[in-house]
Amino acid sequence: MSYKIIFDDIKNKKLNNLYLLYGREKYLFDSIINSLEKKYENNSFKEFNFEIIDAGDKSVKNLVSSFETLPFMDDEKIVIVKNCLYFNSIKTGISDKETEQLLNYFKNPLKSTIVIFYGGITVDKKRKLYKSIKKNGSIIELNKLSETDLTKWMIKEFKNGNKKIEREAVKFLIKSFSYLNKNSTKTIYDIKNEINKLVNLIGEKASVEVSDIKNVIENSLETDIFELVDSIGNKNAKSAILLFDNLITRGESEFLILNMISRQFRMLKKTLVYIDAGFNPSAVASKIGVPPFVAKKYSTQCRRFGSEKLSYIISNCVNSELKIKTGLNSPRREVEMLIIKSTL
Repeated sequence: MSYKIIFDDIKNKKLNNLYLLYGREKYLFDSIINSLEKKYENNSFKEFNFEIIDAGDKSVKNLVSSFETLPFMDDEKIVIVKNCLYFNSIKTGISDKETEQLLNYFKNPLKSTIVIFYGGITVDKKRKLYKSIKKNGSIIELNKLSETDLTKWMIKEFKNGNKKIEREAVKFLIKSFSYLNKNSTKTIYDIKNEINKLVNLIGEKASVEVSDIKNVIENSLETDIFELVDSIGNKNAKSAILLFDNLITRGESEFLILNMISRQFRMLKKTLVYIDAGFNPSAVASKIGVPPFVAKKYSTQCRRFGSEKLSYIISNCVNSELKIKTGLNSPRREVEMLIIKSTL
C-alpha cells in the first residue's frame, strides 16, 4: 500500500490495529510518528498511551505484554516498534516460540491498541510474520515520492524556510539531485539537508532562482571532491570510489569529476610549494587565491601526499584525460582506475 494510506487513516481517525512499515524513506516513517504524536500533544497520560520501543531493547514477551496492556484513561494506545528485524530475510534474533507469540497476537490483536512496526529498508514477504500482518493488518511501503509529491513537498519546505521557489527552479533542483533515478540512493533527508543549505546560503533573498541553485551545487561538488581527495590521501579506495559513484548517480559527468580531481591536486601541489618556500598561512592563501580557511585545509591535505606523490597523481590525471578523449578507455572505468592507483 502507498504511504498515503496511513496518513489518511490518521487524519480520519480510523487506524488499524496492526501496521508494518518498511522502505528506504525513513523520513516518511518519522513523519508518521510526528503525526501520531500530535494526538497526545496536550494529553497528561501520553507516557502511558504512546510508546516508542526499540525492538532490540525488549524481548518479544515484553513487547506482546505492552500490546496487551489496556490504555490508561483513554480509548486507545499506540505502540511503535522501530528497528524491527522480525520481518527480514536475515537472522531475526527471535526463536520459533517468540515467533508463535507474535503470530498469536496478530491473529487476535487488542482492539484498543494500535501497533506499528518499522521493519527497515526491506522485508521478506515469505515469512510467516509478514503474511500474518498482511492478512490481519496493513503493510505500507515507504518508497520514493513521485515527482508530483516531491515537487509539492519541496515547495512546502522552502515555504517553511520563508522562501518562495518557482516550479522551474524546483524542476532543476529535482534533476540535479537525481532522486527520481532508479538506482539513486538519495533520500528525502538528503534533499531536506540540501534545501536547508540552500535557504541559508541565499540569505535575505525572498525567492529562490535557478542561478542560486547552480551556485550551491557548484559549492557542493567542490566539497565532495575535497572529501574524495581526502579518502585518497587516507588510502581508502572503497570510500573514494563510493563518493565517485554518488557523484555519478547525482548526474555529474565523469569528465567533469576528473577535471575537478585534477584541479584539486594541482592546488595541493601549489600549496605545498609555497609552504616549502617558507610562506606563512595567510601568504599561502593569497598566493593560491583562496580564503585562509580553505588554504588551511589544503595545507593539511597536501602533507598527506608529499611532493613526489602529488606530481605522480597529476601526471596520471593528464594521462587519464588523454585516454578518455582518444577512446582508449571508458570515462567511468578510467576515473575508477585513477582513484585506485592514487590510493596505492
